[in-house]
Amino acid sequence: FFTFYTLSAELLAEALSHLTGVDFTVEKMMRVGERIVNLERHYNNLHGITRKDDQLPRRLLEEPLPEGRLKGQTVELEPMLDEYYKIRGWTSEGIVPKEKLLELEIKVKGER
Repeated sequence: FFTFYTLSAELLAEALSHLTGVDFTVEKMMRVGERIVNLERHYNNLHGITRKDDQLPRRLLEEPLPEGRLKGQTVELEPMLDEYYKIRGWTSEGIVPKEKLLELEIKVKGER
């Protein structure tokens, strides 16, 4: 798994193309990844998962780092969630909006 972090996006797309027989460009590969993340989140949303469920271990939120460049700091989760949801195009509650699903060509049950 960690070896994928050593590959460039171009090499990863080329490897996927060879492995699957599907011609992957970097853009196509990134689009597939974006669709996967949004489909997973949408499924979770349908089962009641929202911002309230996006948590980190208490240790990261409460125990200051004991050493290093960020010594004394803890993770400020709320601003990080705001930024992440904005980047993803989700609502402030971590819901994937219908428009995002349509943009990614993800069909919603009961719609054509």
